Amino acid sequence: MKKRGRKLPMRKLREVARLFLELKLGVRPIARACNISTSTAHTYMEKLRELGAGYREIMEMNDDSLSDLLFPKGEQVVSRPLPDFVYLTGEMKKKGVTFSCSMKNTREIIPGDTRGASFITFTETGPGKQTR
Repeated sequence: MKKRGRKLPMRKLREVARLFLELKLGVRPIARACNISTSTAHTYMEKLRELGAGYREIMEMNDDSLSDLLFPKGEQVVSRPLPDFVYLTGEMKKKGVTFSCSMKNTREIIPGDTRGASFITFTETGPGKQTR
């Protein structure tokens, strides 16, 4: 499996451009023909669509200029905010509080950080309380 952020060789990107812009193929046939995942094919097709250049223009560009147009240097992946570790450490020192319970409290403090909430069970341990 490829690591995130890696780019295809320009040869494959030009092949995606040919199949998409010249032959008007869809995501799945392009992915199969280039031996890449459908999500990768879709990402490159979107970038080519945003570029708005024709196939002949893309073929006339050198690799560096095409790479600069499709993958600007300032483009960064938006990351999730980190939890407040000082707050979590203080919560973990309290009696009967588990990490999951502390994470629930942290998620309430950080708006919009709901990723992963469905698979963490929020529990408190202590006499008469069950944990999963």
